[in-house]
Amino acid sequence: MSIDIFRSFLVGNKSFWRTLWTCLTYPKFFQSRINGEVAKPSGPEFFQLNYTLVDQKVMAARIRVFAERSFEGALTAPLGTLLLAWVGGSVVGWKPAVAWIATFCFIEFLIGRSAFLCRRDTPQKLDILTQGRRLIFLSFLVGLAWGSSVFVFWVEGQIQTYLVILTVLVGVSAVSVSIMSPFLMATVLFYSGLLLPPLIHALLFSDPIGLKIAIGLGILCFLMLQHGSVVGLQLVRNLESSVRSEMLAERLRLALDAARQDWFDLNPRTGQMVASSTYARPHGMLSDDATYGFQDWLAAIHPDDRATTQSAFSGALKISGAVESEFRIRAPNDGYVLNGHKRDIGSMHKTPNGLENFQVYQQRNL
Repeated sequence: MSIDIFRSFLVGNKSFWRTLWTCLTYPKFFQSRINGEVAKPSGPEFFQLNYTLVDQKVMAARIRVFAERSFEGALTAPLGTLLLAWVGGSVVGWKPAVAWIATFCFIEFLIGRSAFLCRRDTPQKLDILTQGRRLIFLSFLVGLAWGSSVFVFWVEGQIQTYLVILTVLVGVSAVSVSIMSPFLMATVLFYSGLLLPPLIHALLFSDPIGLKIAIGLGILCFLMLQHGSVVGLQLVRNLESSVRSEMLAERLRLALDAARQDWFDLNPRTGQMVASSTYARPHGMLSDDATYGFQDWLAAIHPDDRATTQSAFSGALKISGAVESEFRIRAPNDGYVLNGHKRDIGSMHKTPNGLENFQVYQQRNL
């Protein structure tokens, strides 16, 4: 009866366990989920740093770092497995050794494949979080494969072989700190699989030395978790600093480009525009003094801002006054960036052939 109640509790709370797993695996990700998958380009956050966007970029960077390190680890791990298989196979036979190394290599292949997909995909891909979660789970499996070697290659009385296996596992634990450090959950799961099986195995010893070995492994596990958390925290801080610097540098570049914006002439009857290269470049025109149409100029503006911007310029054309507009324009990566609060001071005049012309002769970003 109690088993049925426990089973119904687990089945009925799948969403709870899924949310708990997500929160434990990705610190700050739950907050990002609440605020939205993608930062909305509106509100005062756009004039400052959007902290939701910063968290998402940092999370993507952590996953990429974890994938790169896991990929390199998957390439070098077979060296240690061959050593263990050679040492243990000479004692228990080659069939268990071959079966163990085949299982281990299969898991490493899955890690290498998942890591390759994470490295290949861009940060904007929605399934990069799923790939990161998969990598963390596979890290637990590979740690469990390492730790199970003490059971696979154990023969009563072969204490020297056992100590060699423990030495290899201790070396693996030291090397793997940097690989698992991007995520605390990856560190906890990996070292649980790596060191807890040898600890349990040591407690089963009839010899008193088993207790000493178990205590030593427990201390080692604690130290590895502590060191891994410190390394991971430093990595996250460095990534946050790097992401913020990149975003601020991009904003500075956009501000400098906006400050250099110069002038354009608009023929209200034909819609033809002539603009300087610095003004035309953000709108997709690269040649100096490029000639293009007003509709082309509008096409580079975000669809949500297009009607408001067109209305502002239409009003200025009627009264020959200043234009105050705020809109987003298309960025080189097909995204949209805010062009700032602009005040275009223009005037309407007639050309020698009698056509009216609207000329912007000054532009400031306030």
